[in-house]
Amino acid sequence: MSEEYRILNASENISFIKKIDAINWCTEKDYNSNVSWQPACWPSNNPKSSSFRIWFPRLSDKRNGEYIPTSSGFINYLSEDWRFFIFDDTNGYNPDPDDRYLGLSIIFAKDYYGDYVYRGVYKLDLEKSGANHFVHERIATGVKLIGKPVHGFELLNEVETNEVDSINTALKPKDIIFKQNGTVKYICARCDYEFVKSPRCPECGQLIRE
Repeated sequence: MSEEYRILNASENISFIKKIDAINWCTEKDYNSNVSWQPACWPSNNPKSSSFRIWFPRLSDKRNGEYIPTSSGFINYLSEDWRFFIFDDTNGYNPDPDDRYLGLSIIFAKDYYGDYVYRGVYKLDLEKSGANHFVHERIATGVKLIGKPVHGFELLNEVETNEVDSINTALKPKDIIFKQNGTVKYICARCDYEFVKSPRCPECGQLIRE
């Protein structure tokens, strides 16, 4: 008998208003939804011992082209293609290398509208990171969370390095669809995904040339 599972996919615009609701959905736990989950991660107690964590960073606002630190002194932002999540600590705290989390992070980033939006599965890139500057690279757009409650996971739509590099070379849409309601949709030339007109394909991140 196969186990129960839930699937997260970055192309489906999965979002939650409250962290606790995202945690309950992903883990099949039954935390009280009326209680505010204060920690930035699940699990909150020594997440280094876990092979993955659910992370809820708040994206920084932008003013005059510059990111504004959060009230905690952090600058959090995503690259345009969601390939990288960058966390800068303006407090000057430089953690012991042994304290850095090296597992996989399932990121629900809080956007400017207050929703926690699923962005993908990320891993800290030690080569690109430095003192107070932490770069996390997306390694998969989807994940299967296995078990009730969750006890394992499987990466879906894993990102190949050479594919990620090439998505920044603009391609024309494979096809353009004009809907009766005025909506314009593209068919991605890379992955054949159909999406509402935008600068990049939300499924694979391909830059679109109009």
